[in-house]
Amino acid sequence: MRRKFLIALLAGASLVAASIVPLSTSRAIATTLTPIAQSGKQAPVGELKFTGIITSIAISPDGQTLVVASGDGKITAIALDESQPIYTESFVGKPDAVDVSADGEIIAAAIGEEIVLLRLEDGDTIGTLRGHVSDISAIAIAPDNQTLVSVSSGDRTIRLWDLEGESEIEVLGENVGSEITVAYSPDGQFFVTGSIAEDRTIKLWDAKTPQWIKTSSQQPGFIYDVAITPDGQKIVAAVRNFLKVWDFIGGEELLSLKGAQLDLNAIAISPDSRVVATATKEGTIKLWNIATGQLLQTLSGHRGWVLSLVFSPDGRYLYSGAEDKIVKIWQIAP
Repeated sequence: MRRKFLIALLAGASLVAASIVPLSTSRAIATTLTPIAQSGKQAPVGELKFTGIITSIAISPDGQTLVVASGDGKITAIALDESQPIYTESFVGKPDAVDVSADGEIIAAAIGEEIVLLRLEDGDTIGTLRGHVSDISAIAIAPDNQTLVSVSSGDRTIRLWDLEGESEIEVLGENVGSEITVAYSPDGQFFVTGSIAEDRTIKLWDAKTPQWIKTSSQQPGFIYDVAITPDGQKIVAAVRNFLKVWDFIGGEELLSLKGAQLDLNAIAISPDSRVVATATKEGTIKLWNIATGQLLQTLSGHRGWVLSLVFSPDGRYLYSGAEDKIVKIWQIAP
């Protein structure tokens, strides 16, 4: 998951406007679930409105809680069954990336050079990880809930953290470029990173040693987002105007869709590993068959950059967060 680089590209006026919207109380964020009438085209089944640009979203493993980071310095937990905010926590800095642990207990949020750990249940801060000397681009919590990996394109390091001890395990600097996105394999044995600038490669790392394993060929554009399918078989990446898929084991490129969308910047993989959702700065979301590259569906409705996507654990819903300060809810399956 990555967010920092794309947020920096947005107009400064938008960021300022998002950060000064007043709230009556610290927990009174204007968040509502609005049913939307269906028409001839696919429409969202609801939307959640916020007071800042949606920088990152994550969902609890039971599918009951949606965690939303916004550009006005807030992290909000939404009870999806009631479509109501559970709590909103405010920070001095802007959270650019969030993740939820596989046991559903911890929220990790990248805020500037720090990673803040919150208890999912009530939003209380339970720890802070410090070590990066530049803003953090992306974070990912390991499937075993014990380790977190963070990348920073600014200080050009990858750092691994012990969550229980709230301590730094390792700093990786060799073979590291301007990494802005990171994702774990489902077994937690590996993680992948994607970079921008002069590097523009995808790298595979051993999460346990931890050591660099191999680097892809240079790609035709910045790698804005990367993911490993839940079945552990494929690596999927948003490479600007390309959607690319590689075999995880052999490294063979299986799919390269040129012009899949303009400025592809966010992806999410369905729980059954069959579908990838992609999003752009123009507000369009598309669903693709990972195996064949067939376009399955186009979802329109956002205005501006769609910065984050996540599927519900049962694969029925897709959540999208965007520059328009809205999280839209799309029903993908019955």
